[in-house]
Amino acid sequence: MENQVIVTLPSRDLRAIAREALKGRWKEGFIVCLVYYILMTLPAEIIASIFPVTSPAQMVGALYSLLVSGPFTFGLSLYFMSAFRKREAGYGQIFAGFENFGKTFVLMLLMTLKIILWSLLLVIPGIIASFRYSQAFFILVDHPEYSASQCIEESKRMMNGNKAKLFWLSLSFIGWELLASIPVAIVQSVHRANPVYDIPHNLLFMVLTFIAMIGIYILMPYIFQATVAMYEIMAGNLKELISEPAEPPEHTEAVETVEPAETPTAEAEPVVGPEIEPTPDTTVVEDVKVEWRKDD
Repeated sequence: MENQVIVTLPSRDLRAIAREALKGRWKEGFIVCLVYYILMTLPAEIIASIFPVTSPAQMVGALYSLLVSGPFTFGLSLYFMSAFRKREAGYGQIFAGFENFGKTFVLMLLMTLKIILWSLLLVIPGIIASFRYSQAFFILVDHPEYSASQCIEESKRMMNGNKAKLFWLSLSFIGWELLASIPVAIVQSVHRANPVYDIPHNLLFMVLTFIAMIGIYILMPYIFQATVAMYEIMAGNLKELISEPAEPPEHTEAVETVEPAETPTAEAEPVVGPEIEPTPDTTVVEDVKVEWRKDD
């Protein structure tokens, strides 16, 4: 991997890059996130709705979530990275993690254990740990030869000095997240006001919650692509062009002129200015300039 890169691009510019990457792919990204949610949580929620809390069947739902969370997270990361890089991306990529089930499972397991252990200290260390390991699946997509531990260590190195940037980027979506959560909050309030816990009512509540979360599924691609944009900068695939050509000074100091002597002098040689390097090819994303540093 390349040397440490500290992301200085404002959150609004990272969101602008994300919107550019999603052009023509909003619907596809929404469906991918919808499928991800259904496959990840729906089976466990159905089991939880049908069987009582003390039933051994509840362990089946928990085991299912543990087994599939790693592969599906890898597949989601692969899809959005492919879409961001304008490569071929499709719904089938959501299942790509099962081709390397062992490594994706171990990676998610290690990340979860580390975050839980840090959370035992206090909530804040747990949140910091989640940011520290947040790039591990992106790294595994780019480096399938890495072990799960190497992905975690590389994520720690990459996020050194960038955790605050990821925090502020996540916080910049808070308005949209609150807006998307309003229907879910309404459904949950109605359910708490009418606490009937038989199977038909539980299933009905689950369906209504699923429908109420449509706004969250629409927002997920936006958040995910902004995170991918930050990863691409940290990984050295995108370079921030922060140096702008200097503006000519508006005023110059007066320089005293000296009349040339009458005696003939050698003709002055022309002054050669510094050689100007050609401007690198850049991709302009709205008001944001980024430069690809390695081939697709």
